[in-house]
Parts: sequence; structure tokens; C-alpha cells
Amino acid sequence: IPQITPITFDDYDICTANNIVDINEYGITVDSFRFINFKECAYNFKQIEGGSGKCVGERDITDLSFSFYTSPKPIVIKFIKNRRFAEFFTREKAVSRFHKLQEQIIKYGYTTRDLS
Repeated sequence: IPQITPITFDDYDICTANNIVDINEYGITVDSFRFINFKECAYNFKQIEGGSGKCVGERDITDLSFSFYTSPKPIVIKFIKNRRFAEFFTREKAVSRFHKLQEQIIKYGYTTRDLS
């Protein structure tokens, strides 16, 4: 069994949902240089938190964020609400985009733990 680097949320990378480039069955490409590997996250989550081995991180709808158990540093994706006036005219609200990401994670056979 490989030794994993301890993961803590004392130090983590954060980005916004606008930085998501692609999502597929292997994970989420963020920007051009970061990748959230679902299999790695599920392994890390199970080693640290236990569970079924299908959970890749945590989500909090009150904060509109996902925290993924990437190694050596977790990656947090934050959904930023537009100003109230702009949000009224946008095609997709931040909460809707948040739910779509969760649906895609589930579609590929993984889940996230709800913190809200």
C-alpha cells in the first residue's frame, strides 16, 4: 500500500468554477496545469475519512464550494455569485452551476460529502 502524504486543509489551492476546463470520467481539469483525479481523491478520502471509496471530497452549498482530496494539497473550487443585478440576467446562477458539478461527479460514479 503506497504511503500517502498527509492531507490537511491548512494549505490548499483555491480557484473559481470559471477555471474549470473539462470534466470527464477521470476527473476535472482546472486551468491548464491542475487536474483533480477522481480515483486519487477517492483513495485519499477513504484513507483519511473512511467510507465506500467513492467519495472524492466535500461540498458546502452554503459556501458554494467543493473541496477535493488531491495530494499533496487539496483543491477547492468556489462558485462566485454575480452581483444581484447581474445574477438576475445571467443564464445560469451560481447555485445551478454548483448542482451541475455535483450531478457530473455522480454521473461518473463518485460522490462528495455534504457539509451544509
